[in-house]
Amino acid sequence: LGGTQGNVVTSTINVTSGSRAEGGGQYKCNASNEVGTIETSSVVYVSAAVIHPPNDLVVSHGQGTTLECMAVGFPPPQISWTGPDAAVSLHSSDTLSGNAITSRLPLVQKGAEAGGEYRCVGLNTVAKVPSIAIVAVYVTPIAVVEPKTQTVVDGKAPTVFQCIGSGYPVPSLSWQWSSFPSDPRIVSSYNITDLVNTVGSNLTLGLVSLSHNNTIYSCNASNSWGHSSALGHLTVNRDIIVTENPKTTCGILGGSVQLSCTASGVSAADVQWRKGNSILTSSKYVIALNKTKTNVTSSLTIKNLQFADVGSDYLCDFGATNFPGLDQSTSAAVFVLGTIESFDNRTLPSGGSSLHPLMCTFTANPQPVAELLF
Repeated sequence: LGGTQGNVVTSTINVTSGSRAEGGGQYKCNASNEVGTIETSSVVYVSAAVIHPPNDLVVSHGQGTTLECMAVGFPPPQISWTGPDAAVSLHSSDTLSGNAITSRLPLVQKGAEAGGEYRCVGLNTVAKVPSIAIVAVYVTPIAVVEPKTQTVVDGKAPTVFQCIGSGYPVPSLSWQWSSFPSDPRIVSSYNITDLVNTVGSNLTLGLVSLSHNNTIYSCNASNSWGHSSALGHLTVNRDIIVTENPKTTCGILGGSVQLSCTASGVSAADVQWRKGNSILTSSKYVIALNKTKTNVTSSLTIKNLQFADVGSDYLCDFGATNFPGLDQSTSAAVFVLGTIESFDNRTLPSGGSSLHPLMCTFTANPQPVAELLF
């Protein structure tokens, strides 16, 4: 567009910024006649604007994703990102095309810490106020710490199942169980301060009984984008009580002795025989085990008796592997009789009144008391 008034010529051009700020840039105006040419220039600036904001996303726990954002302006803008945790630096890859810039932010998601609001901020030297797009990354819930399978003893201390769930929004945790024993249950929830978007819950049972045996406890984590469950199994065994203790016994040097003990309780109980604090496992010892539905009987055979086998601290320990120290027998002693090493054979004169000593030597442990029988 233009017009002439005397020796003055006016020219006008209408510039629009365009959908990708293509109207921004430097413009030149040239005026010429037969005498010469003159040129002047002008710059059209376009404030930064985010024209393609990232979309809200729903991802699964551990699933990676990429946020994409486009901004335009002149001079071409720069894009920066901020996430839910301002202390975490976010690194994007940017592509410039004309006056438009596209920024891609990869999220290598290891857990629910990637969930939350992200801001794509476009800014150039013209804009006084940045253009901001907000996107939410939602994370489906999961139990990151599952309730542990437990084996406990009837009538023992309370049992606690722990569950920790994460997601975004922060999930709620609830409990279900496969049977309905009439015991008090206490559910307590708590925040995990050192983990983002994570919450914990404990299920505390009262004194467990055999009615709890084979109960499955389910921890359910749920938010508006999904739910998941994790299972814990409870096995309850009968208490183990020693009903027959090993008895003190005596054997002959080089021979063998046997100790036995019996307990009532779980038929799957393990048994260890010990001498003091030492577990008896060598080939010198033969351990036998007989199990019924309600009792466990074990015997210990000590072969090739030596004086080193003497002691008053032999005992059997039931449940020594699965339930250490659950119940153990009282101690029994083992003694070893030795052999007569020499006997002084003599012929005594008849009718004499003088004393003639007879010598007998033998070994034993504990030290024996000798008697001469006539």
